[in-house]
Amino acid sequence: DDKDRLSLLTGLQKGKDKEDIVDLFMRYFVGASNADQGTKDVVANILAKLLTSKDLKGMEDKMKEFLNYLLSMQASDNSAERPITSLGFSVALMHLLKVGEIALYFIKSEGLTTLNELLLKEKEDKQICYNLLVSFWITTFKPHAQRFFETRQNEFIENMIKVLQLHGNEKIVRVILYIFKNLSGSDKMVEYMLDFNLDKEVYKLTNRGWTDPEIRKNLEDLEKVLSENYKVLNSYEKFKKQLSLGILKWGPVHNDTFWSEHFLLCEENKFEPIQDLVNLLSVGDDTTKAVACYDLGQFARYHAYGKLVLENMGAKDKIITLMETSQDPGVREQALIACLLYTSPSPRDRQKSRMPSSACKKKKKKK
Repeated sequence: DDKDRLSLLTGLQKGKDKEDIVDLFMRYFVGASNADQGTKDVVANILAKLLTSKDLKGMEDKMKEFLNYLLSMQASDNSAERPITSLGFSVALMHLLKVGEIALYFIKSEGLTTLNELLLKEKEDKQICYNLLVSFWITTFKPHAQRFFETRQNEFIENMIKVLQLHGNEKIVRVILYIFKNLSGSDKMVEYMLDFNLDKEVYKLTNRGWTDPEIRKNLEDLEKVLSENYKVLNSYEKFKKQLSLGILKWGPVHNDTFWSEHFLLCEENKFEPIQDLVNLLSVGDDTTKAVACYDLGQFARYHAYGKLVLENMGAKDKIITLMETSQDPGVREQALIACLLYTSPSPRDRQKSRMPSSACKKKKKKK
């Protein structure tokens, strides 16, 4: 069996002949360009088990070398062009991350970003998904990983929720709950979980008949943490919270109904929310820029002096620039729509409305 084979290989590595079995497998793994993915998968699995064997000491540098090569393989977007499959990668990674020093090295090497991207690509495959989740779980014990998990642009909580909704089998749910349990010690992470309605997902899961008592216990604990930190926010407060985070996502606070009901609230602090939206046109990710374009177009549409406010903030030029230069089709589309709304008559143009003092500078009368 595997234990006997591993024992044989470690014995050869430590033997009197001092045959470097690890180096032999490493050279084959890196250099055998003609080997198929299946063969490379097997070699990667053997290497990972051999390097992390308790019978071998001083293998840390070899582990790092192997890990770097594994991560470099994921650079290709075409999985068929990679030397090993995603399954082979996920199995080898699980073994390597069990070594504390290697897990820390992996985190510092931005490996969590690679792991996150691969999870999104392979989320349909249950086994690969499970393996990657186990690797995530291992890193949640490391304080150095906290920055990655708390950075909302990484969309980690959203990705976990997507996997939960896609796979309902016990082993995947169990490891995701372990991940949430470890992360729930951070106030930022709990707030992040609530912002994306994890409490609703937990409620759905608690109503299922789980046979595993650990799943039931973890669900109860997570539900308690979320309920203790829950705060009801109205739509406008949720909108402002997204602005303060600098990350906008499509949802109920970015639609026609929201703007028709809340556009006047954006007059606060000399149109500060609108200025925040304009600023995000330059610094946000593509989704944020697209949503910001949409919101600004709606503001121009509904507010009697919205176009004048945007003109004074330089929004029009920024939107046009995005429409002409953005590489993202979603951004270009929303920028175009915003431009059309900016130039079309407002439904409130014909209504009498008080001119807010902050909307524009008063012109001095000529004597």
